[in-house]
Amino acid sequence: MTENDPARMAELESLGGKDDEASRQTLLNLVLDQNAGAWERVLAVKALAQSKAGGSALLKSAEEERLPAEMRASATFACASSPVAEVRGEGAKVLPVPRTKDGKAVPPPQQLAELRGDAKAGGQVFRDPKSGQCTACHQLGNEGQPLGPPLTKIGDKFTRRQLYESILTPNASIAKGYEQWVVKTKAGQVFTGLIAEETKEQLRIKDSKAEYHDVPAADVARKMRQRMGMMADNAVNLMTLQELVDLVEFLAEQKEK
Repeated sequence: MTENDPARMAELESLGGKDDEASRQTLLNLVLDQNAGAWERVLAVKALAQSKAGGSALLKSAEEERLPAEMRASATFACASSPVAEVRGEGAKVLPVPRTKDGKAVPPPQQLAELRGDAKAGGQVFRDPKSGQCTACHQLGNEGQPLGPPLTKIGDKFTRRQLYESILTPNASIAKGYEQWVVKTKAGQVFTGLIAEETKEQLRIKDSKAEYHDVPAADVARKMRQRMGMMADNAVNLMTLQELVDLVEFLAEQKEK
């Protein structure tokens, strides 16, 4: 199955529309399945939030701490934008939306996508180590560190809504090749970062400072993929709402010249 398979997308949306116990359980099982595709799990979250019973099941999983950490932000915004008042109200208690640096509640991505900002000001946010902190992990042209996906032509690849989702729910779908790993050696050393290269002879790990560590394959005791990426769900806490909008305006303009 390919990512964002149209038939699978339609199937999951249909399950959300049925609003019966079997359909809800199928969707919830998918959300809780950490081996399932990230995009499928996000669609399942959104489908559940479309009904009162589905939203309640989703929020109950959060209350019981069964909802995986990488799905919490997606569930937060799915419930906040639910057409059901009860789901929105309960969601505000169980999974409150994050607030920006100026104390404003962050609207759901589809609402933010309707706003327009100042791209020039957004460029300043992108480069500011105290707000966007984007250059600490991403490259744009010759700027920044190559720890996360490059953003040079991101405006050609993502819509505004997708840009907001990538900032607000970064752990819901981590780009292939940018997954975080923890590698423990037989001698007890622990390395955390991206696997830059893996051969029969060795593992090369790139850490959060963009420094490389070569570990002989024979010395590896355990290798574990992390569910959370380098980018935190609360990155928006470092920006005002206007700075967030300006940042996305700037990113949306990064296209093939």
